[in-house]
Amino acid sequence: NTAVGHQAGYGLRTGAYNAFVGMGAGRSDTFGEMNTALGTEAGYSNATGSRNVFLGYQAGYSELNSDKLYIDNSNTASPLIWGDFNTNVVNVNGSLGIGTTDPSLGNLQVDGAAAAVTLAVKTTNAGANSATLRLQNSAGAFNDVVEMSHGAGVTNFRNGSGTNIMSFDATNARVGVGLTNPGEKLEVSGGNIKVSGSVLLGYTIQTYTSAGASGRAGCGAGYMAIGGGCNAGGNVTVSMPTTDNDDAAVVGAAPADAATSAQSWSCTSSAGVVTAFAICARVAN
Repeated sequence: NTAVGHQAGYGLRTGAYNAFVGMGAGRSDTFGEMNTALGTEAGYSNATGSRNVFLGYQAGYSELNSDKLYIDNSNTASPLIWGDFNTNVVNVNGSLGIGTTDPSLGNLQVDGAAAAVTLAVKTTNAGANSATLRLQNSAGAFNDVVEMSHGAGVTNFRNGSGTNIMSFDATNARVGVGLTNPGEKLEVSGGNIKVSGSVLLGYTIQTYTSAGASGRAGCGAGYMAIGGGCNAGGNVTVSMPTTDNDDAAVVGAAPADAATSAQSWSCTSSAGVVTAFAICARVAN
């Protein structure tokens, strides 16, 4: 044992491998072993506990158990830093700042330089949903919990019951709502989409000029004619979407479900050459 200070380690009987520095540090220890108490009256009341670390004035003054860590400058049960070596648990009573001395934004604030990784969560498991961050209030019900996990190139958001809410596929740059493996840039499952602003849709315009007074401009596989028009030498008598095979499949061949979707725009004039225009929107087959 090492004891430095008035009544430091005063009660030692059979305890061994202790280090007490400061007036009254470890004063009540009789049988405890491998304790470290640094500071006036640090670990003062601990008589039989072992493997404790008390740092600061009266740090851990009233602690009676083993394997505890206290870092503070007062006799408090809620020190600035508390730990349990047996369970490998550490607790910060207050706000923790990393890269800042003023963590005013919350209990944990991480500040980093520009273009630097600010906060990283890493796991040794390379599988799906292997690295997880959990947000939860005190109730802990399924709708009071959000888990964000990442693995195998996909980031998933789930509620407390494990139901997937949203997915981000980093490999293919896709977003899914209500499913885990989106097959398109944006895929929504199990509900409706409500938009308060504008929706900009990707589309192409296909044309076909016939040798006679009628013709069809085709959209092809995976596309649907959402509009169209005609330019003719005579009066236009027919201008309409049709499920008929197109005269010029400039995008691709008509899909198997052509009978249920308008795949081309049909034009007929009273005379002369006619040019058909089809506005084609991308749809899933």
